[in-house]
Parts: sequence; C-alpha cells; structure tokens
Amino acid sequence: MLVTPGNHEDWNWLDGEFQRHPGRPVALSSVVEVLPRGYRFEVGSRSFASFGGAASVDFELRSEGIDWFSGEMPTEQDVVHAVADGHVDVLLTHETIDGGTPASETVLRSNPMRWSLEALNYSSRSRALVTRVWEGVSPELLFHGHMHVADEITLPSGQQVISLGRDGQARNLALLELSSLAWQWLEGPPKAPRVRRTRDWETQFMTRPECEENDD
Repeated sequence: MLVTPGNHEDWNWLDGEFQRHPGRPVALSSVVEVLPRGYRFEVGSRSFASFGGAASVDFELRSEGIDWFSGEMPTEQDVVHAVADGHVDVLLTHETIDGGTPASETVLRSNPMRWSLEALNYSSRSRALVTRVWEGVSPELLFHGHMHVADEITLPSGQQVISLGRDGQARNLALLELSSLAWQWLEGPPKAPRVRRTRDWETQFMTRPECEENDD
C-alpha cells in the first residue's frame, strides 16, 4: 500500500525519515509505505506522482508539535522537484487545487465553519502550491482528499478532478482501470471513523464552543 500523506500526520517524524532516505518512500510496515512529495512510480505502464500534505485550516484549534505540524505545508523546493520531470498520467494529492470540483469550490467560497482570515490565507497558500504541481505535470486524472466532500469534474481540457470523501463517508474509494484510465466510485455503507479529524463541513457551526466569542 502506497500512502500519499495528509495534513494531520506527524510531519516532524516524516520529514526526518525523508531526509534520512532522500527520494525514497518511508516504510511503516512490510506492506505500507509513505511517499515523499514529488515521488513518481509506474503501475501497469501508467505514470503516477504523489504530492502529499495540505493546510490544516483548523490549525488555530491545535497545538504545534502535538496534533499540528508546520511541515504539512509544501515548499517552493517541493514544487520545483515535483514538476521537474514533466507530465504524469495520474496525480495523487491530499490538498485540492484552485478551480477543482464544484463541491470543493462551494466549501471554499462559503466558509461554512467560519474559519479566520489567517486560516483561510494559510489554506489558500497551500492550494496555490498544489495547483502549480497540477499545472506542471498536467495529468489526465487528479485524485485528492482533504475537503470531506465527494465530487468529480471533467474540465474543458478533458482532464478530470476527483474529490474523495473522508473516512466513513460514501465515495471515499475509487477503482481505476489502468489501461483506459477509466474509473468508478466504490460505494459502501458509511461508518463512524475511528480517528480524530477536522470537523465535517456540514456540522452546524453553533456546535463549536468558541462560536459566541468569534461571532460578530
């Protein structure tokens, strides 16, 4: 299993491992490996690139070094490295891109959780970097997570962007047929996730205990 890391990983540990083994995946077990940013590989003659990390828009509610790590944000050097070898067939990211699926764009426009301007700017910087990778490798398909919404779009260029749902949400898995790059959702009954995660976008804002202080 090859893992494109997200934003709530222990990036202090991951970055240390990536530095000790430059350009190589980090083994978590005999069958699970975490991919460094810009890592390329082939499956069935199809080329893939992985570009992990994303901005935790809820970082103000977390503690740095405990459940939030600044290394989640890609760097300019990461972007340059990722696009250096040009086109791939499939790009795997955690962060979304600017101009992605309608559901993701709706979340970004509406800010349903009323995140602060600083948090929104932090998220915007992350998306801008990942968008540059998307433009630089020009894939036929982009699969990403992070937004807690499942959706898809085919752009005028013919490229497709697929937003995967979160753990426990319908449409959090997809099956890709490599010879044609045709894909389909793997449907399944939702189940309660067993990990801490960013609050769902659809959750009522008024359930946040700090909402009265921040509500103008």
